[in-house]
Amino acid sequence: MPIKIKSSSGSVTLAAEDVSGDNTVTLPSSPSGALVLSSGTSAKAEIGIACSDETTAITTGNTAADTQKASILIPRAMTVTEIKCNLYKKDSSTVTIDVNYHATAPESAVTLLNAPSTDLSMTTTALTASTTTFASAATSYVLAEDSFVTVDVDAAGTNAFGLKVWLIGYWT
Repeated sequence: MPIKIKSSSGSVTLAAEDVSGDNTVTLPSSPSGALVLSSGTSAKAEIGIACSDETTAITTGNTAADTQKASILIPRAMTVTEIKCNLYKKDSSTVTIDVNYHATAPESAVTLLNAPSTDLSMTTTALTASTTTFASAATSYVLAEDSFVTVDVDAAGTNAFGLKVWLIGYWT
């Protein structure tokens, strides 16, 4: 059941006491009385993609189509500002991935990254990598609702397990 808070004075005071008794915040309301929690900001968005299990070594496959390890539907429009990846474990070799996007067909996806210079690589003993640089050196990338993101493994390294990819940004 939704909770409605109305105020005839134009503001609502919500109080939450901590141990010092010192946390009162006044939040503005709209002319209709609706509470305004944040103006002009969007909620943060994080989508985690499991690209392999943690007991089977990842591979690149024999053809370009075989390199695709995951394909997901974007549930809501979002702007991606960072992509992170990690492995559960690996030997001292490089693992390189590419993250791709297509509005309607995952098999036709093209890179989100400024490839090949910004493909995500976990070198030697690194188990993580991240980027904030996208295609055409942009600092963000807009993903439409019901579009597709795929993850390719371009270099599998040796005994690399548990590949996960994170899309970080905000809902638009």
